[in-house]
Amino acid sequence: MMIPRPVPFHNSPLKIQIITNCYNQQLGGLSRYEKTIINELQKKQSLTVTPISTIKKPSRLKQLFFFLFHKKNLIFNPRAGLTHFLNQQLALSLNFFPFHNVIVTVHDLAFIVQKYYSELHIIERLRYQLVMRGLKRAQWIIVDAEFTKQEIMKYLQISPDKIYVVPLGVDLTTFHQKNMLPRERQKYRHNSQGPVILYVGSEISRMNFHTLVKSVALLKKQFPLITLLKIGESQSLNARQKTMKLIKKLDLEKNIIFLEYVPEQDLVNYYNAADVFVYPIEYTGYGLPVLEALACGCPVITTTTTTLPEVAGGAALLFDPHNVIQLQNLLYTVLTNKSLQKQMQKKGIVYTKKMTWELCAKKTLKVYNLILKKIELK
Repeated sequence: MMIPRPVPFHNSPLKIQIITNCYNQQLGGLSRYEKTIINELQKKQSLTVTPISTIKKPSRLKQLFFFLFHKKNLIFNPRAGLTHFLNQQLALSLNFFPFHNVIVTVHDLAFIVQKYYSELHIIERLRYQLVMRGLKRAQWIIVDAEFTKQEIMKYLQISPDKIYVVPLGVDLTTFHQKNMLPRERQKYRHNSQGPVILYVGSEISRMNFHTLVKSVALLKKQFPLITLLKIGESQSLNARQKTMKLIKKLDLEKNIIFLEYVPEQDLVNYYNAADVFVYPIEYTGYGLPVLEALACGCPVITTTTTTLPEVAGGAALLFDPHNVIQLQNLLYTVLTNKSLQKQMQKKGIVYTKKMTWELCAKKTLKVYNLILKKIELK
C-alpha cells in the first residue's frame, strides 16, 4: 500500500499543517475545494500539506493506516501551530489520535438529518456517529455558509465563537461566459433541436433529481424536443435504477442524456451552451455548481432550502423543492422570456466576480491568524 509522505515544513510564521483527503483527478465538489484552496493558500503563505491519498476515493481503511503510519510526524510535530482537516470525514481520526489545535472544515451535516441518516447502511451510520463525535473534539470549525453554522450549533451544541463562516469561491479563469461558435454550441447541446436544461450532480435522494425529471415531463407538452443533460455520477446503483424506471414511466428516454464525469474544460462549455441550469436539491452544504453556472452566464433555478438562497445571492430564481408545478412554471418563464434570460445572465456574472477562491483563501488565512493569536494567549 503506497501512502504519500507528508510534505516537509517550510519556514512559515503561521506554522500551519493542512491534511487533505485526496488530490482527485476527477474534480468533484469536495476535491475541487481541497485542491483549489491549497493552491490559493500556497500563493500567499508557505504551508505544510499532507495528502492522505492521490487516488480518487481513498478507502476508510487506507485513511486509518495513513494516520497510524504517520502519527508521530503529524501529531507530535513541534512546529505545527495549527492542524487543519479540509473535510469533515477526516474528523473521524480525532476519536483515535490526540491532535492538538485542530480546525475542521465542515461542508454539510446531511448525515445528521433523520431522513437521509435512515437511508444509510448500519456501517455508514456508525462511521458518521464517529465523525460527529470527532467534530465535537475539534477546537474550531470552518463552514461554507451561515446555514451550516446554525446546523452545527443546533445538532452538535458547539459554541458559535468556535465556528467561522468562509464562503467557497469559483475559478473565473475557468468558469466564465464564452462566445461559442454555433457548431461548438450545438456540440455541447448534443444537437438538441429544443431547449436544453442542465443539471450537475448525483442522484442520491437529497439531490432531488426526480423533481426535475417530473418537471421536464410536464414541459415536454410545450417543448416536445426538450433535452435534459445530466452530468455527474449516480453515486448509488439503486438511485440510478429508480431514476431509469421513472424516466421510462414518463416516456423521457429520448429527452434525457446522462454524461457521468465531465472534465472542467468541457464543463464550462456545457454551462455556456445550456439555456438554463437547475439545481433542485433538498439539502446541501453549499452548491458549487450554482456559482459555476452563474459565472458562465447561464440562468439558474435552485431551491429555497438550506444554503442555496445564501449561495445564489439573489442572482437565481428559487422554488420549493417539492413543488413540481412551480419548477415547471419557472422553467417555462425562463425559456420563453429572452429579456429575463439576459437580466439573469448579467446578475450572475456581476455577483460571482465577488465570489472568488482568492477571497476564500484570504478569509481562511484570516481565520488562521485569529486562532493562532488565541493559542499564543493561552
